[in-house]
Amino acid sequence: MADMEEDEDIRVLRLEFEWLLREHVPKVLAQLGSILQECSKCLKLSSIPPKGPTGEIQGEIKTQDYFMLSTPNSDMLKGYVAVEGENISKADLKFKLPKVSSSGFRVFVRERLPWKLKQIQDAINYLQLAIDKVQETKANCNFSSGQEIGKVVDEITSFLTKGKTRLSLPERTPVLDMLTSGDQRVFKPGMPDDVVAYFCLNGDKLVLSVYTLTTLPVPPQNSKPPQDNDPVGQTFEFNGKWMEITSHFEVDCSIPRLSDSVLLIGAALRLCQQLKDKFAVFSVLGSR
Repeated sequence: MADMEEDEDIRVLRLEFEWLLREHVPKVLAQLGSILQECSKCLKLSSIPPKGPTGEIQGEIKTQDYFMLSTPNSDMLKGYVAVEGENISKADLKFKLPKVSSSGFRVFVRERLPWKLKQIQDAINYLQLAIDKVQETKANCNFSSGQEIGKVVDEITSFLTKGKTRLSLPERTPVLDMLTSGDQRVFKPGMPDDVVAYFCLNGDKLVLSVYTLTTLPVPPQNSKPPQDNDPVGQTFEFNGKWMEITSHFEVDCSIPRLSDSVLLIGAALRLCQQLKDKFAVFSVLGSR
């Protein structure tokens, strides 16, 4: 009698499992695809819509995302940036750094040579890999086991986690790498030789880090070890000269669409976990 009841329980579980494969998985994949497409739209937001096959502009031209940047309680830095997709397409920055220039200086970023926000670029690429995997899975939605579902979900989860991490964690880039990367060429006219500026993301904030340098007459006897929280005093060699970081400050501004993107990726990750949890119930079915 007990065996018959157990057999009946297993039969019911198999029916529920087959319903999940047939009805629930395609529905979740469709939800997941919609969330990821919306997230991609947020990250790729641009003022100029894409062109059609004959060259005509499709959709309305949107205004750019303009954001103010300024140092609180001082006029060391004032200006604005315009962010489109993964690019800082425009910027107008006015600096007043007494140790560098008594009269101050001003630099611009122009659309023809934008600053590439690599964190957004990487997040878009990871998101596209997840979208491609969802679309591929929807087109071949012929699963027979929970392990197959789990493998696909793990792959999608991996792409999304990497994309979320790139948006959420700031880049810790040494000043020497900032100088050698070529990014400083974006500023027009160029920054003074003893100033380095660098954009990165920290969650939903765009951060501008500014460093002032001095050239040392002789190589340092004892170099200060690198420290993310206090770069002042660090020394490095660049173009045959030894440089020391003499000051550092940061300004930031919030970019709402980045916050929206992180929330959407979080929603997609929860959907993936919920799907895995549903199939974990059926582990008693052996290979299924």
